[in-house]
Amino acid sequence: MTGTRSSARNAAKGSSPAKSDDGVAGTKRKPEAEPSPKRSRKATKKQATIEETLGSKQEDDSEMKDATDNEQEQDVQEMDQSDEKPDDEQTQSQGGDAKEQEGTGNAKEENTSSDAKNSAANGDDPIEKSSQRAKDVPSNILEKGIIYFFTRNRVGIEDADSVADLQRTFFVLRPIPTGAKLGDGALTDQKNNRLLALPKKAFPKSHNDRFMAFVEKANTTVQDLKENFFAANEYETKTQGTRRTEPITPVAEGVYAITRTEDATTHLVYSTTIPAELGEVQEDLGIKSQGSFIISVKNPERSGPAAAQLPQKPDFPKEIIEEFRNLAWTEVKPKYLDYEYCQILLIGEKIDKAVEPTKKDQKHDKETPQEEIDKLEHEDELRIQHLHGDDSVFDDLKISKDEYPKYNLESIKRKAAEAIIDRLPFMHDALSTVDLAICFHEQFPQIDLGLRKATIKLLQARLPAIMEDELAWKEFSDNKVLLKAFHAYQCEMADSESSTSVPTPPATPPKK
Repeated sequence: MTGTRSSARNAAKGSSPAKSDDGVAGTKRKPEAEPSPKRSRKATKKQATIEETLGSKQEDDSEMKDATDNEQEQDVQEMDQSDEKPDDEQTQSQGGDAKEQEGTGNAKEENTSSDAKNSAANGDDPIEKSSQRAKDVPSNILEKGIIYFFTRNRVGIEDADSVADLQRTFFVLRPIPTGAKLGDGALTDQKNNRLLALPKKAFPKSHNDRFMAFVEKANTTVQDLKENFFAANEYETKTQGTRRTEPITPVAEGVYAITRTEDATTHLVYSTTIPAELGEVQEDLGIKSQGSFIISVKNPERSGPAAAQLPQKPDFPKEIIEEFRNLAWTEVKPKYLDYEYCQILLIGEKIDKAVEPTKKDQKHDKETPQEEIDKLEHEDELRIQHLHGDDSVFDDLKISKDEYPKYNLESIKRKAAEAIIDRLPFMHDALSTVDLAICFHEQFPQIDLGLRKATIKLLQARLPAIMEDELAWKEFSDNKVLLKAFHAYQCEMADSESSTSVPTPPATPPKK
């Protein structure tokens, strides 16, 4: 790979921020540094997950979509009516909300900055404070950080072939100060991580998709997630004996930002940096190179369908409840996500709307949210370059890649091989048949999964046409590897035929 996704996008746009010459973004796959040493921490008390509390009845949240559609339409009408108040009152209300959000963001940034500063004092934290970055960052970025995407297979399924084999999809938000930048090294563990569960298993792919998610763990450490969530778990049942909950599978890592556009809508924008090339797994889950969702928070005081109810409500203080103004849904403020059982709605959208700059920022020549996302992605790519490439996610999470499955690559390879084999009978061109056989026997011998034997069987079927085609016959007869494989297959078939034929025993000589 000669270039990264961010560099390619920035070149196409022509409006990317200036990049550092400290490293090449496209060469991140070469390990150059050892991961940060693991720290011993006191084990926290195991907390039952919401999955265990809900049981199997929460597997499908199809009823959530219908209910949230009706509630959102009702909220829009109520918000439209409330917006018809006098201009002075409306301006005062909006100004107060904006000021409150700014104050909340500053307070959160100060707390996170304090943690980052303490970690940086030890010389092992990649989060670097930058006065220039703080000055340039768009005012409508409420939060930014690192995002991780995980899946967990259904009980009893070790190798998931499709989304249907998944129990649930999760993502972790790991915020950093909005005015900070990313340097080298694995992230230090801070008690500011949020684990969110997506019962629908796949992320919204269009504006018609509206899926619920909820905060399963808040204000937690990676160490706590590692001990009480990431790993596999075995438990006893009365009817089926020992059952095993599979470990989580990391499927992607990237950077994210929560933005607020001038229409009072909040968005979750992300850009992936791991894996270097997205595959079938990420596509099935709705994870893109860059994507965004409209996000709203559900008012816990408003009722909803039974399938959308959690066993417990978020412990919002009175002032947060008042901010809902009795609406069923409201825009997201990062502080809402610091409460477990907080429910959010994800609506698919195109990223253009989510990264719109404010008029005030344009007037003061600040960077756009898109430029900040691209800059943060580039810094994360350089950070990954100096760790272990795609395996850097294991460095950040302080887990061993040998203990956790990675991307379900084997199932992807098997499905791809089966698709190729299914289409081989439709290949009739003699030269193409020989070239394909050479490809899997000589150029990529490590790839098998039945492909080598299937191509030899195809050669057998197309042999008359190959002998008549001068170029195809020359390639076939000159390739010793292919000839050896072809003769081995012939011998195997001959042995198989001789073993299946029952020999006739000699006649018993008559007794004299």
